[in-house]
Amino acid sequence: MQHLHDILSQIPAITISIKWKIPYYSRKHPICYLNPLKNKEGIELCFYRGQELSNENGLLKTKGRKMIAGIEIYNPDTAPWLEIEEVIHEAVFLDENVKYVPPTIKKK
Repeated sequence: MQHLHDILSQIPAITISIKWKIPYYSRKHPICYLNPLKNKEGIELCFYRGQELSNENGLLKTKGRKMIAGIEIYNPDTAPWLEIEEVIHEAVFLDENVKYVPPTIKKK
């Protein structure tokens, strides 16, 4: 999925790091990470603030997660790259312009 890494690494002021053996992409705050799918046939581009994104193209799936939403990519040749780039740019815009409020942890 080199093409996806290339798209993400071209974002101005992006910081790339490896955490838990997977690549993370941040600016002011973490934006996204690349998570290998358990079946090892694809990856999921996971967005930290995925629940706040518009998901106009319907690519984002939450899988029951409270914050994170992701796009599963199995075949780079058939992936909807223009739509994926739109989601990435929306996530960067959100990071730049909307204050991040972390979810509260409920105490039992």
